[in-house]
Amino acid sequence: MGWKVVLWSLALAVALGAAAADAASDGASEQAIARGRQVYNSLCWSCHGRYGRGDGPAAAELVSPPPDFTNPDQLGGRTDEQILERLRGGGHTPMSIANMVKPEALSDALAFIRTMSVPGKRVSVLAGREIYQSFCWSCHGLNGDGKGPAGRYLDPPPRDFTAPSFRIEGREREVYRAIALGPARAFHGAPYMPAWSSKLSSQEIADVMEYLKTFKRRTGQSTPGSAGSDQTHRRSTRSGVQRPRGHRRRVLDSEDSPSARAPHARRTFSELRRGRTP
Repeated sequence: MGWKVVLWSLALAVALGAAAADAASDGASEQAIARGRQVYNSLCWSCHGRYGRGDGPAAAELVSPPPDFTNPDQLGGRTDEQILERLRGGGHTPMSIANMVKPEALSDALAFIRTMSVPGKRVSVLAGREIYQSFCWSCHGLNGDGKGPAGRYLDPPPRDFTAPSFRIEGREREVYRAIALGPARAFHGAPYMPAWSSKLSSQEIADVMEYLKTFKRRTGQSTPGSAGSDQTHRRSTRSGVQRPRGHRRRVLDSEDSPSARAPHARRTFSELRRGRTP
């Protein structure tokens, strides 16, 4: 077991103090998830990875690889009590840090981790959101309504993912082909959308497809798997156009993200994609 991982974890535990102190055990589920995201991004991401896939920068130091939380079978069938008991019984391992974290903060982190998986699939809505906000938003819009700043100049207009006529369920293969090959090649559609298979892996395309589904589920509140509303990722420009935060150099982090606490870990989307296993 790498001693650097243990020391790093201990240092992060000290930095966690304020977030853990504020965590309340009796809050609403959405509040618990929001608090859990802060705990995860302070303490867990270095091993478990940005999206919970077990590919964090410290994972290489571990004898046993961290679990993939996007696998719905990983936590399925186990209660919170069973999981928390296992974490606190970690012994002399990196997970022994669970004994140093306040119980309510650990419970909140677990609530957030449970949102990382989608039943029956191995996809990440979190990853899909970042991909969408890196490559798709300028045409399809931040809200998926086809009203991005570039979309107004395109004919035919970009697809509106919020329209009743648009659905992915039952059409997964068709939608995948449209993204991977481009609509023109997939079904003689719009010629201006590129074939994203030259930039994105099959896993990343599956992730962004899962994120597209969240546009219809929104009712002014964020979906649990998306870990926050797009409202928090916008900023105004002189032209009045709303753009995702970090639009010029897309960084996969929110305000309470790992990179906010570890600047050396900031990476662009392309850098992360080259350095991780899909």
